[in-house]
Parts: sequence; C-alpha cells; structure tokens
Amino acid sequence: MRDLVFNLHMILSDTVKMKEFQEDPEMLLDLMYRIAKGYQNSPDLRLTWLQNMAAKHSEVREKGLCLAGCVDDWCEARQAELSRSRPSDKQTEHQLENSVEDILKPET
Repeated sequence: MRDLVFNLHMILSDTVKMKEFQEDPEMLLDLMYRIAKGYQNSPDLRLTWLQNMAAKHSEVREKGLCLAGCVDDWCEARQAELSRSRPSDKQTEHQLENSVEDILKPET
C-alpha cells in the first residue's frame, strides 16, 4: 500500500511540475517519461503518456523509441490478458472428456 501511495504522489508531483517546465522541452519530456514509468502497472495510461511523448518529440529517432515502447507495452498487456482468459490444461481436458462422453453416449 505504501508503494502505491508513493507512486501516486510522484505521478501527481511530476504532473504539477509539467506546468512549471512548459518552456523547457527536455525537462518536460523527462517528466512525461517519469509519469509514464509510474503507470507501469496500468498499460492504457502508460500508452497514453508514451503517445503524448512521441507527439512532443521533434526527432524521428526519439518518436520511434516512444512508439516502440507503446507497441511493447501493448503486446505485454495483451499477452497477460490472454494468459488470464486461457483455460488451464485440466479445464481443457475435462471439457474434451465431457464432449467425447456426450458423443459416445447411446441415445435412449
């Protein structure tokens, strides 16, 4: 719980600091990166911050790195989602056994 509160405090502090550094693009992007890192466990929010960073960058290489981070995060989130929704081997085996039993069951 303490880590969560600390993380939220850092995100909010960095968000407030963004207004202070609007004229300093490097510091602004550093703050945006720190905020994106703070959302490590929230893929949708992290993706939004990385996309915003990509839009702010003037160099193609830096934009590409932000977008590559977006793709990586998206892939990890989808993989985790699939592994949660995929039935276990035992569940699959049980479903197959039931299906075979239903097919082989004599009609009465």
